[in-house]
Amino acid sequence: DSSDSPQLATSTELDASDQKAARRGSSLRGKVAEVARRSSVREALKVAGVSQEADSRFVINPERSNFLQRWNLVTLVALVFVAIVAPIHTTMLKTEFDVLFVFSCMVDLIFFIDLCLQFFIMYHKQSDFGSAMETRHFYIVKHYLKTWFFVDFVSVIPFDFLSF
Repeated sequence: DSSDSPQLATSTELDASDQKAARRGSSLRGKVAEVARRSSVREALKVAGVSQEADSRFVINPERSNFLQRWNLVTLVALVFVAIVAPIHTTMLKTEFDVLFVFSCMVDLIFFIDLCLQFFIMYHKQSDFGSAMETRHFYIVKHYLKTWFFVDFVSVIPFDFLSF
């Protein structure tokens, strides 16, 4: 008796059910794509647990700051000055209050300002979703104090001024 036993589906019935499932899947993909198109990057980042904006208005994003790009050029010039002039000044010239001494103090001031700026510059951190910028000021300060602060602090001590 064929009505009491389970029937196997024919290939045409399977094809029809597969097509229905495919239509459901494609409509689901379509809905997901539509939601993704309508949502902003900010909403997507929020869902991912990542913020594009800084938690503090005093935090600087190095990827977007024109000021920081220009500041990096200033520090580069100061670094070249130190690399070329400082060895000559230290080994061959007597420490005097002259133009070279004033420039040297200005370079020290540039590096001190740079040390202060580092407390406000975002840095890349690893997250579950890849690399992201740390936007929380407390963590930026903590990271800088743990990494480069000591080296930067020692480098901005004005030894020329102390020896004068």
